[in-house]
Amino acid sequence: MSKRIMQVILTNILILILIAIVTDGNCQEWKLTGQQLYSPKTRHTPRAWSFADDIEKETGGRVKFIKRFDAASLIPATRALPALAEGTLHLFLTAPLFHSGVDPVFVFTEIPGLATTRELKEKIIQDDEIMRIVQKAWNRQGIQLIGYSCVSQQVWSFRKKLKSIDDMKGLQIAGSGGPYADLVTAVGAVTVLTPPVERYEAMMRGVADGVASTIDMLEDQKFGETVIQIMLPPWHVYQMNPWLASKKLWDSFPEDIKAIINRVARIHLKKTGDAYDEDIAKGDDIRIIKKYNLDRLQLSKDDLIKLHKAYDVVIDKYATISTETKKLVDIWRAKYRH
Repeated sequence: MSKRIMQVILTNILILILIAIVTDGNCQEWKLTGQQLYSPKTRHTPRAWSFADDIEKETGGRVKFIKRFDAASLIPATRALPALAEGTLHLFLTAPLFHSGVDPVFVFTEIPGLATTRELKEKIIQDDEIMRIVQKAWNRQGIQLIGYSCVSQQVWSFRKKLKSIDDMKGLQIAGSGGPYADLVTAVGAVTVLTPPVERYEAMMRGVADGVASTIDMLEDQKFGETVIQIMLPPWHVYQMNPWLASKKLWDSFPEDIKAIINRVARIHLKKTGDAYDEDIAKGDDIRIIKKYNLDRLQLSKDDLIKLHKAYDVVIDKYATISTETKKLVDIWRAKYRH
């Protein structure tokens, strides 16, 4: 066999090997299971799942979410993070403060008072210095943080009329733990730890005097039927919930898939934020308030001063938990505190 023929044969073999490698990578599919924390009845649910839709579209179907579950209907919240780390669950939208015993670093972006505008909140959760600390903490749990979903603005609503923030003293507020509970405590009230799907019942049974929620939940989960007054922002604006993936799954993705998901995550954050801004522009919040004939508690200048002092109490407490939480607060104070 001539040297020329041998070179041609070897070249063709090499080409076939490269084609096989490329074809195998491009044809590999990931069939995944996802879960998000909100009820199917809320507007958050289709907006949240648009993240999975866009991943499927942009990867050309190489990543598919063949099973999707709402409101912890697959895995209870107490087991969801371990299941994610184990790979039983692949994609999860949650609020870390719903999970007991988690690394306090996770809840940093949910601290009330960090940001009073959507734009500032987005800068904080896209800050490389902050995200390196947060991502490292998630990675220690076998979890990859891959993005955030914007979830409207938070409100407090009450079963009786208040004249000022001082009237919250002694009230029991159905809500979550973590820094939100710390804020409730800082204004003199008490948090009744209650998952969102159980807060309607808690209010109807009189277990709680008020409820913490997003404003659209007054309608979507019928909280508006249980209250007569609402305290609107600026007490807190725009909650950002993290999208999480199994670290093992993330590491199994080729670089092009990772790049697509990272790009989709940036777009998703803006898209979900824009959707809630459009709701406000259309007057949807006002429509919901009128639908339930709710009185609106207008915070006075003194109320706002007290509220901001309560924010400081919460943030100062958070900074004492660990060296990492102190570092996060120090970065925030240096770059974003007004």
